[in-house]
Amino acid sequence: MRPCRKNSKHNAGQRLGAGHPFQIGPELWVSIDRISPNIAPYRRRRALQSQHVAERRYLGSITHLSSQLESLAGSDQRTALIQQFHTGRNNKSVRCLRDLSGRPRVCVDRHAGQLDVSTSHGGGLVGTAISRKGNVGLDLEPTRRIRTHLLDSVCTPSERAAIEDASSQLDTERYFAQLWTLKESLLKATGDGLSVDPRDIEFAIGSAPRLLKSPFGTGWRFRSFEACAGTYFSLCWQRRQSVYADWRAFRRSLMAL
Repeated sequence: MRPCRKNSKHNAGQRLGAGHPFQIGPELWVSIDRISPNIAPYRRRRALQSQHVAERRYLGSITHLSSQLESLAGSDQRTALIQQFHTGRNNKSVRCLRDLSGRPRVCVDRHAGQLDVSTSHGGGLVGTAISRKGNVGLDLEPTRRIRTHLLDSVCTPSERAAIEDASSQLDTERYFAQLWTLKESLLKATGDGLSVDPRDIEFAIGSAPRLLKSPFGTGWRFRSFEACAGTYFSLCWQRRQSVYADWRAFRRSLMAL
């Protein structure tokens, strides 16, 4: 698989991560974009100042520059995508705030809206998923060298056996990245985050991953693949949502970033 190409267009745009929405179903949209690491400091400050005070506080708590840039781009991307669902409204009336657990919540005219939103960043990519019918969770994760304590804290015995049986170190890292993003996407969709032990959730990983067990039942659907060289993408949505995405076209759009 060829690597994603870096794109400098973000330096010229008004937003750091406006993204290109892709419709997954009648009520479900996803936007993925690459963020340039060469954002001018004044643009970063201006973008940070444009955020809601609660979001500025959250972003200001991130000390690592690349992580702050990715989070800031994700915030811009999320706002742009939300406002597409509320055309005709003043931008200030549509806000995405965070609840006590840190999960994004859409508010319209200071009231909780009917959109569910999930964001993620990793490997220089930022992503946002928005659903008008049921919960949604999205996660991006770059592959990385696996340490034993990660396997112990994340994997069930059967998942660990599948990872350790991989034919190469690269496959081992890919399997773990896929497994991690699948579990994260489900925990984001439910709003529980890492308050739930990841080992209480079990997947059969591969080209068509299956949820084998979870505390939240099996009424969830998933899509997971390597978005570009070294970064995995997983999306989770409730089974009652209809989906008609051309996943091959979606994957090609990610590889072209």
